[in-house]
Amino acid sequence: MSRIALDPGHGYKKHFPSGAQANGIVEDDWVLNFAQRIGHYLRAAGAEVVLTRSTSAFVTLGDRGKIAKRNKCDRFVSIHLNAAASTSAHGCEAFFVPGDKRGQALGSVLCTVMWTEGGLHPRGVKQDNQSQHSSLRVLRDTYQRMPATLIEVGFLTNADDAAKLKDKHWVENLAAKLAAVLV
Repeated sequence: MSRIALDPGHGYKKHFPSGAQANGIVEDDWVLNFAQRIGHYLRAAGAEVVLTRSTSAFVTLGDRGKIAKRNKCDRFVSIHLNAAASTSAHGCEAFFVPGDKRGQALGSVLCTVMWTEGGLHPRGVKQDNQSQHSSLRVLRDTYQRMPATLIEVGFLTNADDAAKLKDKHWVENLAAKLAAVLV
């Protein structure tokens, strides 16, 4: 049986969201709901699911990796929404630690699903040092024990991506399709 760690990024710090906000979408809330939906489908398929946070509360980056390792998870997926100053930026992408072939493969599979099933423009699977951060701690803390990737499920600052993110049927379908490849 697979044990999958789902990491809904960010969370509320002192009652304020720490993720991006635009077009009526709050990243912290959206990614928590999306992780819970993916978790529902994973459990239905017989997998065990470990959420790094199951409420709006903020969980430190260090604790997220510890949760996945303590629970001996088989895969780690951190879920985020992207934002950009330019409203034309759109699509999905995934990040992995340089040299982590398992994380790269996991990110590639998830990006392919977001593109083919979700209609999100594929921006690629990239090394985490190509993100806006010099490295992504949640990946660095987990990749040696399990395949680890961070996915950006569209840009909440882009009108077309935001419309998809607000569509409950789209969200439900994409959650089911991602769960199917994670089992």
